[in-house]
Amino acid sequence: MFSQLQNFIKKEEWQNPFAQLLKTFRFWCKLPLPMMKDKEDYPFSFDVLARFTIPVGLIMGGVLCILAIFLSILHIPSAISAGIILLISIILTSGQHEQNLADLADTIHGDDIAQRFVLLGEKGLGTFGVIALVISMIIRWQALSLVVDYSLSATIGVILASSALSRALSLVPFALLPYAEHAPKLEGELAKTEISGHLLYVLLIVGFCVAAFFLAPALSFHAFIILAVALCALVFLLTTLAKNYFGGTFLPFIGASYVMIDLVILAVAVSFLD
Repeated sequence: MFSQLQNFIKKEEWQNPFAQLLKTFRFWCKLPLPMMKDKEDYPFSFDVLARFTIPVGLIMGGVLCILAIFLSILHIPSAISAGIILLISIILTSGQHEQNLADLADTIHGDDIAQRFVLLGEKGLGTFGVIALVISMIIRWQALSLVVDYSLSATIGVILASSALSRALSLVPFALLPYAEHAPKLEGELAKTEISGHLLYVLLIVGFCVAAFFLAPALSFHAFIILAVALCALVFLLTTLAKNYFGGTFLPFIGASYVMIDLVILAVAVSFLD
């Protein structure tokens, strides 16, 4: 069955929505899929990634919501439940985004752009990478545990909103900046890193509308506006960082941005729970 699906995907050359959804899912979820075992056969453009990032975010968030409901039925303490949910979310991405954040932090002592990319490519974690990883994990775990302790409906809303919106916003620098000169070169369709201007607007509007819908039971309108402003400020800072510190964007920057945006959504949401 998997081989038939794989042949169907190849035959359609990724032009059908189902195939595009699958390749976007593979980008965000690093778990191997049987029908997509040969990575080289499946190039993608960032336009396709932008179109299907929010649906994929909702799917992955839905998996975590099912887990949250199951843990709630079992009356698992909120701190333990939050830890399990966070652990599963990391497993779904094979820890790649957290690794990206740690690698990015390790470039903080680079003297120039070229040296920063050398540091980015080094194996292992440095001091700054460990510090960034530990602090981000503690904040996300603590914030999520407070949300879980508040109510199940708030937990579901925050998980779905964060899963979709954080992924959508992490693509904004790619729409605004060129690909970094010193970053590893991309091949095939992947080299087309530009995202159409109108698609960026749609991505942002849909992302914030989806987040507003799921956060409505937990946050007031005033709190959501504060969250939106905080996220816009963070995205502006990330874009500025990529431009001035790295000379453009690159793939690991998406993962690192996702973790930071997710952290802000959780922190602000838990601060303004109704």
